[in-house]
Parts: sequence; C-alpha cells; structure tokens
Amino acid sequence: MLHSLWILAATFFTVLTYVFVKWVPPQYEIWDIFFVRSCYMAFFAVLMAAVAKTPLKTKIPKAHIGRAICGMLALLINIVTVQHLQIGTAETLFYTMPLFVSLFVIIEKMRLGERTDWVLVGSVLCGFAGICMVLQPSCGSHELPYAVLAVLSAILAAGSAMFLKRLGAAGEPIFRTVFWFSAASLVISAVAEAFLSRASMKDLFTDPMLFAVGICTMGAQLAQTLGWGRGRPLLCACLQFSAILFAVFFGWLFFDEKLESFATVGIVIIIAAELAAAVIGLRSRARRGSSA
Repeated sequence: MLHSLWILAATFFTVLTYVFVKWVPPQYEIWDIFFVRSCYMAFFAVLMAAVAKTPLKTKIPKAHIGRAICGMLALLINIVTVQHLQIGTAETLFYTMPLFVSLFVIIEKMRLGERTDWVLVGSVLCGFAGICMVLQPSCGSHELPYAVLAVLSAILAAGSAMFLKRLGAAGEPIFRTVFWFSAASLVISAVAEAFLSRASMKDLFTDPMLFAVGICTMGAQLAQTLGWGRGRPLLCACLQFSAILFAVFFGWLFFDEKLESFATVGIVIIIAAELAAAVIGLRSRARRGSSA
C-alpha cells in the first residue's frame, strides 16, 4: 500500500512542473520548454533502463510510434493551455483523460458486440456533465479555444494510454516504453528547437525556471514509475486524481486563482465520475483475470 503513495508524489511534481511552466520567462517559447523537458526525460529514461538492465530493442515499433505521437501532442498542447488558462482549470480538463479512455473502451465493446456496462456509461456521462460545468463559468470567450485544446489534450492522452495498454499486454518492460517515448520526444523537440527557436543552449540550461521544469519532470517520472510498478493498481488509479486538487491549491496559492462555485461542483463531479470509472474498469479486469 505504501508504494502506491508514490502516485501522490508523482501528481505533486507533475502539477509543480506546470507551475514553473507558467513562471518561465516570456522570451522562451513552447519549443524551448518542450526541448528542455525532453532532455531531462531522456536522461531519466536512459539512466533507469541502464539500472534495470532493460534491453531496448522492440518487436512492436508501431505501438511505440502511436504512443509517442499521441503523448507528444498531448504534452505540447498541455504546455500551451497551462500558459493561457488557470492552472486548476487546465489540469482538471487534462485529467479528464480517464473518462475518454473509458469512452474508448465502451465504443470498442459495442463494436465487438460485448455486453455494455451501463454503470460505466453513466459514470462517463456524469463526467462529461462535470466538464461542461467547469467550462461555462471558468472560461471567457478569449479562453474558450484554450479550454477546447485542453480537452483535446485529454483525448490525445487517452489515445496514448490505449497504446500503453497494448504495449503492456505485449509484455513490453516499462523502462523500454519510457525510453522510446523519451527518445522520440528528444528527436522531435531537437528538430523543432533547431528550426524554430532563437534561444541559446546556454540560456536554456541555466535558466532557473527551465531547470526547475526539468527537475520536476524527472521527479514525476520516477515517482510514477515506482508507484505503478510496485503499488496497488486500484489505489494508484484513485490517487492520480489528486493532481486536480494540487492544481486548484497551487493556482490559489501562487496565482491567486479562484474557481466559481459552479466550476467547483463540476470538478467534484469529474473526480467522482473518474473514480467510479477507474474502480469499475479495474474490477472488470480483475474478474476477467480470475476467470481465465
């Protein structure tokens, strides 16, 4: 059980990363932040793969490519949305990702003619109602496009999660999966940095805010790996929604952000719906495993 508490550290460092993203000086662009994060992620991935002595050759490159494309786009969009929305709103919308994963699972079951879990369907519908409640009072007309992007980021993250599920089912070690995602992010971000950025390498790796972004990224990756690798899946799934609470708290503490009461109710509904969806999904998976 104690190992599952690493997920709290992971969500803390993840949200803290975006606090520092909001504090990054305006002369640095999204490509600069993406490149710095990718460098630190790649360093972490190589280090962990070496410690675990994990072979890096894979037999399912297409799944890694799909995961990398969805994951990188989600990361890029999330950086943009955090810069333009309240951090509590942005992270709440991003962490609706489990609702979209559940939606994808429901659609897949219907396509295969399997029995539909209507309790799960109800949870997803309640979660989407919560999204609408968060969007209406929290986002003015100039912020609405970024709120839509935040939801798109959640959809892409859900797509990344589905590829991760496929990789896990194929027996891919977690450090190999992390390595290939980090390697793809580093290559793409380096190309973007070379053609689009005006910042020098010295400035990128000596700026204290970008340094903090990189360190928090590594901390989040390490804590997430320890949590999901050694903790209880159901407890980990429930604890990951603490990111929303951290985001709202940090937004209030550092940026004097306040949520409307209507949006607060929406956040509560989203968390409840995601917890219900997580519990239903994991129990269903456990039943399938015991009957196999």
